[in-house]
Amino acid sequence: MAYRRNVKKNSNFYDTTGRDDDDDKKNKGFIQKIKNLDANPKIHTNKTQKSGGGAFLSLFVIFVVFFIIWTESTIYFEPISEDFMYLDTERTDSMRVSFDISFYNMQCKDLSVDVVDINGDQQIDVHHSIIKTPTQEDGKELGHHEIQSGLGSDSKNKIFLPDDYCGSCYGALIRDKCCNTCDDVKRAFQLYGRSESMAESTSQCTREKKYSNPGENGCRVKGVLKVPKMSGNFHIAAGSSHSSQHMDHEHHIHHINLTTINDYDISHHINHLNFGNVYPGMKNTLDNTDYIAPGLGNLGYYFQLVPTLYESKSSNSPPINTYQYSVYEHYTPVDTSKGHYKLPGVFFKYEFYPMRIKYSEESKPFLPFLVRIFAIIGGMYAMVGFIYRLLDLIYSLITGKKTVSDIKKDVLFGF
Repeated sequence: MAYRRNVKKNSNFYDTTGRDDDDDKKNKGFIQKIKNLDANPKIHTNKTQKSGGGAFLSLFVIFVVFFIIWTESTIYFEPISEDFMYLDTERTDSMRVSFDISFYNMQCKDLSVDVVDINGDQQIDVHHSIIKTPTQEDGKELGHHEIQSGLGSDSKNKIFLPDDYCGSCYGALIRDKCCNTCDDVKRAFQLYGRSESMAESTSQCTREKKYSNPGENGCRVKGVLKVPKMSGNFHIAAGSSHSSQHMDHEHHIHHINLTTINDYDISHHINHLNFGNVYPGMKNTLDNTDYIAPGLGNLGYYFQLVPTLYESKSSNSPPINTYQYSVYEHYTPVDTSKGHYKLPGVFFKYEFYPMRIKYSEESKPFLPFLVRIFAIIGGMYAMVGFIYRLLDLIYSLITGKKTVSDIKKDVLFGF
């Protein structure tokens, strides 16, 4: 007889194993789909091989990347400037002119600075600071300088010596003694038994203008002028100058000596010349330029001055008002045998442009700099890897480690 066992089914108990497996498969399938989106598949470390060539290339890439980052950082920290042009409506009373000019074959006694406005009137009340230093034939300064007290050739010059100046006694006294004046040298020569006339050619006597100076061959003229902001010129010309009254105005007149005028050589070197104040990165066209005159002549520099405002990005730096310029020169030979001729000398003639240029410094944005750095690093990494794999394939082909078909497969599948 068969017996049937009745088992009461518990409605609260059921098997969930099959359903969990289905859920796991779905989750793994979803995760796998996400992994398939990985644009940088990883290679297991057991599948990689390190080499000396790869290490060398890695060090090379690191060095190049650091160098490029340093270069880009230097460029990034350099401020950029934006320029604007607008009508110049600002009113200023004066303009600063700074100059430093060396004449090769002219003595300081024959050089003086004059300022003349557009009407031809000499400006004698212009604030100025002019220093003239005698130089030898090789350009070496003689050790003292003169300060031109006024404008024009009739102004008196004051001689100044360095604070630590100790003039030589030329062996006439012991070394600890100084001969600073012409009388000191003469007294030393007299005590030593030399003729006083031998002292006439010493620098102390020639400096005091008691005798001609055989050692002085040229002159360096430098200084600062504050001229009215109007068209005019400043010049260094031959002869003594003065103003002559003519009815309701004055004329600027030079008196020249026809017996010595032909020795007036205007050959010179412009060490520095600028109008207004100097701002960072400012370039002056005539700085460190030479001019060798073919003979007696009149040389004119014609300037077109452009008012310029420079604003720094630093809040502690005030705006700088200055002038940029364009310039051309014109030389005219002078023939004193003719009835009318131009005055020999160097003339700096200037006029003002009606527009003003404004430069404003600004910092460069950081985000483009960061993008450039990442682009450089990524590009270097990709290119060096490509070149290394290419060289490795070529080497393998030459040594026979791989066949042409292997090379084609490597190229087809991206090495």
